[in-house]
Amino acid sequence: MTGINNWNAYSNEVLRLRQAHNCVGVIFIDMNGLKVINDTEGHLAGNAALCTVAGFLVGLYGADHVYRLGGDEFVVLLQHVTESEFSSQLKRLRDEASHLGNLSIAAGGQWIADAVEIMNAIQEADNAMYRDKAEYYKKKNKQ
Repeated sequence: MTGINNWNAYSNEVLRLRQAHNCVGVIFIDMNGLKVINDTEGHLAGNAALCTVAGFLVGLYGADHVYRLGGDEFVVLLQHVTESEFSSQLKRLRDEASHLGNLSIAAGGQWIADAVEIMNAIQEADNAMYRDKAEYYKKKNKQ
């Protein structure tokens, strides 16, 4: 539906990266509020929102680096980037996400020097994304 890499492509890339021993940055992204969109505007609107986020990520990172894991979860895998470059990429994502209009994302990232540790980096990026999501809802509930 979104036209980007799926879970199988992601799994294959993770296996390939583990064997390559390159430095890798992992960014986990999750949409905020997709259930509300589906419940109030319908699933076609939810699907359109998913496609918008997918297109946004492809625009930032290129189609080869973006994966949809399912539902509203996405992963970006960036290899051959320094830790500083990765930090800049993550900051750019957060800055540019403000241009998504009424859509919102939560993001977390982790950089590693050797992709043999990619499973740990994936878990850390996922944990950071959930912390970002919790902050979003904490702020939203105060409004």
